[in-house]
Amino acid sequence: MTIKQIQVLAVATLLFFSSGTIAKKPDNSYSDKLSPFPLGSSILVLPINTNQLLQGMEKKDIEVEMFKQLKATGAVPKKGNITNSEDRFDYFLLTSVRAFGDPKVDLAKQKFVSGVAGSFDLVIIPSVYETQGFMDGEFISFDGARIRVSSVEGRTGNWRGSQRGLSLRYEVYSNDGAWLMTLQGGIAMPRIATFATKEFNRKEYLFKKSYDRKYLAKGVKIVTKPLKKKLKFK
Repeated sequence: MTIKQIQVLAVATLLFFSSGTIAKKPDNSYSDKLSPFPLGSSILVLPINTNQLLQGMEKKDIEVEMFKQLKATGAVPKKGNITNSEDRFDYFLLTSVRAFGDPKVDLAKQKFVSGVAGSFDLVIIPSVYETQGFMDGEFISFDGARIRVSSVEGRTGNWRGSQRGLSLRYEVYSNDGAWLMTLQGGIAMPRIATFATKEFNRKEYLFKKSYDRKYLAKGVKIVTKPLKKKLKFK
């Protein structure tokens, strides 16, 4: 092998192993029976299951951004409420992160949706969950997002490894309870780093900084964009 070939191989290897700095696309899934929906289609957005990961104002911030972007698709979203305490308990069990991917739970969700959809065209079950991300220097990448990691020292570290980020998930159904798609997008790095001691602690308020709010908007867009593209509100 010539020196030139070795140099080319070294560059290719470097690019391959540095690919962790580019966030992988979310592992979304779609039904085979998707069809377009007209402009003005109504969406019932059920209560967001935060899986006890958010504080009150943080939840509100996410909801505001969700509805802003859902309206921009050409659909008409409306916030749904579950007033009965027993139904509410069952709902949060069904939509818990522990229930993700369980076939029996999925069937129960479809039945639940068909019972609450009423005259709405679509139903969305939103949730926030924690997921493993890859940290490279001052950024963490997960579920299509690449988010800057804050530090108490106001400087960046040169770390590589796993950390956990927060993602938003939409489970989308038609009004008869048929599952249409599941979408994910990274919205926040919930911890702030202390590089001197190599510790991570939960932020007091996730969206205090303007750049954190921008990452939230980008993350919600990651979730909303495929919904608009696949359902084609027009």
